[in-house]
Amino acid sequence: MKKFWKDGFEIDFENKNINPWTSLLVLPVIVFLLYNYGNMSNEFLQNKEWLKRKTETNIEGVVLKHGVDSSNRNTPFIKLKGKELYSEDLEIWKQIEVGDSLSSKTNSPILNIYKKDTVIKVDYREIYKARDSGMRAN
Repeated sequence: MKKFWKDGFEIDFENKNINPWTSLLVLPVIVFLLYNYGNMSNEFLQNKEWLKRKTETNIEGVVLKHGVDSSNRNTPFIKLKGKELYSEDLEIWKQIEVGDSLSSKTNSPILNIYKKDTVIKVDYREIYKARDSGMRAN
């Protein structure tokens, strides 16, 4: 051990026999780690893009239809009066019912859900933070 600290660490690859099974086991582990790292960074970018898209969207209208689009991976959707189908995050979608009014100004991270006797304010930034911290925990 003293020789190691004194002379430093050096591997002689020419005289070293490396077992081919070791290489076959190490390579998939490296590929797996690289894939997970790339996939995780992609999720962070998608989450950031989601927040940007939600913040830039102007939403005004009364909910006419509330359902799940089975032709699009069971995506929750909302049909507003005079508008196209509008997809929403599942947790927000659960709070919305037919007859509610939705309001969100352009460049605002706040979605107001007007019910008969209450107003629910949803802050997209809080959802973004929860998603982001959840991804980091995994």
